[in-house]
Amino acid sequence: MKGRKKYWILSLVFALAAAALFYQFIIGVQKRYEPEGMQQVMVATRDIEQNSLIGPGDVETTRIPSQYVHPRAVRDKKDVVGKVAISSIAGGEQILSTRLLGESGNQGRMSYTVPPGKRAISIAVDEVTGVSGFIKPSDRVDVVVTANIPTGPAGQETLKTYTVLALQDLEVLAVGKSLPVSVGNEEKADGNTLTLAVEPQQALILTLAAERGDIRLMLRPPGEQEKPAVPPVDLPRLLVLPQ
Repeated sequence: MKGRKKYWILSLVFALAAAALFYQFIIGVQKRYEPEGMQQVMVATRDIEQNSLIGPGDVETTRIPSQYVHPRAVRDKKDVVGKVAISSIAGGEQILSTRLLGESGNQGRMSYTVPPGKRAISIAVDEVTGVSGFIKPSDRVDVVVTANIPTGPAGQETLKTYTVLALQDLEVLAVGKSLPVSVGNEEKADGNTLTLAVEPQQALILTLAAERGDIRLMLRPPGEQEKPAVPPVDLPRLLVLPQ
């Protein structure tokens, strides 16, 4: 039994050694007959539609002669997977960095700036409600709403005016129709509207507040993430607030 076991071990060792030598032989043959100047690029394994998320199975690595490599070709799979295609990519086509969301210069569409899980919604502002025009894209704001709220028993409701801190820490995506445009050495933008990134539920709150109340915005300092619980204020409470 011991002798037979020894033969099995030796056979396994010789088999592994033969496999390693054969692998080295194949690699050597491949290098010998592979054209010089080959480069690695990423290509699409199927047709990729515009605005679709690129998955691991949508691309593969291949090597092609240097003269056929596009200057913008992506070389590493990690630089492709998880990105959004901003234009259609045909199966077998090289993946170009300019076809992927994130390349500077391809951020012109508002939809590409909306964070995942959020929606873009615009509200009208003026010099007072918009913090005198000091709000800029990428700033974060809180939304204060003043509205008449029905109170009292059913059929005997009376309207009471309340001011509430309705929403907090909303990202500003755009001021006016686009990002600020440089005019000389100053930045100038049409500030009649602000476009905010909100969750769907927040969009409903913001729409109702804009339709049935008055909105003011508060500009948050950079890095501020706290969302304090602030109770609503009515006129009687305003008279007893500490000074």
